[in-house]
Amino acid sequence: MMPKVQFAHYTSWELDDSAFPISCGTVWQESNYWKHKLVQKYDLPKGKRIESLCAAMPQVAEIVTSMYEIINKGKYAQEVLKELVFEDVRLEQFPALPSRKTCIFLLALEDHDSAIRKFGFTTERPHAVEIEVENADDVFLTDAMLLNCGTLMVHEMKEQAVRYWNGERSGDPLLEYLYVGEFMIVGRL
Repeated sequence: MMPKVQFAHYTSWELDDSAFPISCGTVWQESNYWKHKLVQKYDLPKGKRIESLCAAMPQVAEIVTSMYEIINKGKYAQEVLKELVFEDVRLEQFPALPSRKTCIFLLALEDHDSAIRKFGFTTERPHAVEIEVENADDVFLTDAMLLNCGTLMVHEMKEQAVRYWNGERSGDPLLEYLYVGEFMIVGRL
């Protein structure tokens, strides 16, 4: 029998501490990540310089505000496009790997605090849980830095997606684990 493997997961699930361990599985059609990615609003901070410019030159405030709205919508569209391109490449070339659309995202247990900050999330302890899976071979390890496709054309995104699904590493990797299947929530971290 294969040894069980532990990971960290950050979640908004409401969990009762007295219920641990909790048996779960990735039975959803779309993960919480995917659902939120498709409706997420991107609000880029204007910053003090932009606010000062708008205050000093009220005639450009409306133009600057409109530009920020366009940038925000463009960022949202780019994020959705990236996820769709990565899923399309997975379906075409790597169908055996877990889908970003339906997986649970995991982090290495030993450095989850550092990793979650690099992902840009807070490390509020009630949302960090220890996840246990039966077989490490069912977990796909890849580099989330390869998801940074902000200025790439679609054909370049596809090339980046192939690297991601091949498990290649960038110069400064940010490792994430994708898993689909049964798991146990062991407790809070």
